[in-house]
Amino acid sequence: MSWSHTLNIANLPKGSYRSIAGYASESLVVGRAMLCGYIIFVKAWRDSKYDAVLDANGSLFRIEIKGTAGTSTISTSSGGRSGEQINRAAKSREFPLSKVDCDWLIATTSMDSQCWVIPIEFVEILGVKSIKIPHLEIFKEKWSVFVTQDPNVKPYLKSGFRDLDDVKIQKIANSMGIDLAIASEKYSFDPSNKRLKKKYEMTPKDRLVIAIWEKIFRDLP
Repeated sequence: MSWSHTLNIANLPKGSYRSIAGYASESLVVGRAMLCGYIIFVKAWRDSKYDAVLDANGSLFRIEIKGTAGTSTISTSSGGRSGEQINRAAKSREFPLSKVDCDWLIATTSMDSQCWVIPIEFVEILGVKSIKIPHLEIFKEKWSVFVTQDPNVKPYLKSGFRDLDDVKIQKIANSMGIDLAIASEKYSFDPSNKRLKKKYEMTPKDRLVIAIWEKIFRDLP
């Protein structure tokens, strides 16, 4: 069910409503996480580096929350507000999110509260400021990742795989049944879609890390 028919029926000014919509998206994600049984600590300062901390049975994860009232793209950037509200001629400070900012990105479409649970390492490797929602299908509603008991996954839920040495990453990938030859291939969100021409250049190590995350999420219930 979509709530789009109630979008700003109070006719708030556009700028005010944009700010309120951001807070609403955070509240939606917090509520969804609580319904999963997770404990959530919400930021007390609006300019905190991340929006919340999610406690999954004692394991703590820094969470960045992104919401959209649309259906096309999710922002994966930080710093977009800096300077531009005051001076539109100022150089943008917007940059892709990374592990410096948070551990996980949870995105939501605020018109129906669907959520995408995305490892920030995935965004960091791609180095993009936004991702089309259809390209995030494997992350949709995968809240169970935080309580996985898979020994190949659980130790790296917070730190990710990128800082491991090549041998360890290859060992993990091999144990998951990932063909190591994929490390030499460019990355595409949907290799079967011949019209999707965008392919990402990355190191063999990063390509394996991407393959590992995709395998993790495809196997989640």
